[in-house]
Amino acid sequence: MKIERRYLSAEGLEIRSEEDGKLIVEGYPIIFNERTILWPGLAEIIKPGAAAEALKEGRTVLFWNHDTNQPMAAMKNSTLEAWEDEKGVFMRAEVSGSEWGRRGHEAIKNKLVDQMSFGFTVDRDGQEWTTETDSETGAVVDVRTITKFSSIPDFSPVSEPAYSTTEIQARSKDLALQDKPESPAGDEGTPAGVDSEKRDIEQLMKIHKHRGRLI
Repeated sequence: MKIERRYLSAEGLEIRSEEDGKLIVEGYPIIFNERTILWPGLAEIIKPGAAAEALKEGRTVLFWNHDTNQPMAAMKNSTLEAWEDEKGVFMRAEVSGSEWGRRGHEAIKNKLVDQMSFGFTVDRDGQEWTTETDSETGAVVDVRTITKFSSIPDFSPVSEPAYSTTEIQARSKDLALQDKPESPAGDEGTPAGVDSEKRDIEQLMKIHKHRGRLI
C-alpha cells in the first residue's frame, strides 16, 4: 500500500518555549470536513474519526522538511502527541534539541515555515466515492471521502513542497484514483463517462471559461 501525501497551510501552527527550556510546536496538520481540490474534477474530504485508530498505533514521527534523517519528535518516545477534536487532528511536539530541531523551531517562530504535510495510507474500506455535477459549469467532480486512515506515518513542517505544485497534484490524483471503483460499462461495452485524460482537458477548459472556478 503506497503512502499518499497532502500539503496544506497548517492551521494554528505555532511554537512556544516552556520555562524548563522545552521547545514546543503545536498545530493542526489535518482539518476535517474541508473540501480539498487535488486536481480539476477530483476533490477530497476527511471525515471526523478518520484518524483515531491510526493515531492510537503510536507510530507517527514528526520530520523536519520531509527528511527522514531529521526527526524532530516521535510518538514512540512520547515527544509527539496527536489527537482528534471537533476541528481536526491537533498535534503537540516537544522538539528535539538537535540542530534541525532548533532550526525548525526557529523557522516556525519567525513565520518562515507555515505549511505542513502528512503521510497516510487508506484501504478501500476506509473511503467512499461519489460523483457530483457543478450547477454552473456542468463539470463532473469525483469526490473521495476518507472515513478511516490505515496509517499516518508522519507529519512534517515544510518550507516549501518537495515537488512543484503540478507534480504534487498529479501524484495525489494518481494515488487517490487507484482505489476508485471502476465505472460500470455502457451499453456498447465502453466505460461510462469519458476517458480520464479527455475529461481533465474538458474540466480545464470549463474552469478557464468560468474565471478559474475549480468546481
